[in-house]
Amino acid sequence: MKNWLGIWLAVAAMATQVWAQSTQAIPFKSAHWRCKINASDMSIPSETWFRAPGQFRTVTTVAGHDMISLVNGNDIYIFQPGATTGMKLDRATVRQQAKGVESDELLQQMQRWKATGRKLGSETLAGRECDIYEINETVNGQATKGKVWLWTKNGFPLRTVLQIGSLAAEMTMSEVELDVPLADEMFQVPPNMQFQDLGALMKVLPQLQQLQQVPGLSGRKP
Repeated sequence: MKNWLGIWLAVAAMATQVWAQSTQAIPFKSAHWRCKINASDMSIPSETWFRAPGQFRTVTTVAGHDMISLVNGNDIYIFQPGATTGMKLDRATVRQQAKGVESDELLQQMQRWKATGRKLGSETLAGRECDIYEINETVNGQATKGKVWLWTKNGFPLRTVLQIGSLAAEMTMSEVELDVPLADEMFQVPPNMQFQDLGALMKVLPQLQQLQQVPGLSGRKP
């Protein structure tokens, strides 16, 4: 499960840079979409369901295995289909470790890009007319440059091509459905599943990593 957590946090951290903070309201109550992220040597497909104000269910596929993450209130649950155990984290801890990630920002940013980005032109993607905007900003101290294709009808981001510091990333959305009915069960954890709370461990992880560099404590000679 440690590998799953590392991959999930890596994707979350990258998504944070792609979708920065915004105060704009999300113009729909629910949504469903598929996403493919290409960054460095990673190609990660996922499927997400959203219900306002902040419920998310995402199925991410890595190396042929699915991982489910549920965001509901202040908690994040991560588990594999059919498993009896999983991981639980609080959103504040993940936000700190992943440099500011919040699932709601994945949707809110589309409004800010439309307001602040320079329009470059238009293009049709999968039959949907899009306006192309330039992105040139600094998020968490890192320069973010690139382009975003916003669905003209509602501003939903259908494609982004970005350079975030030294990381090149591309995100492509497909099968986008807005204001669709979603059952309560989609955002609930399976019954009788046991979760290991990793919030406390993540809070002390930076201190543990620092201790490993101290001669004597790390087992290395000064």
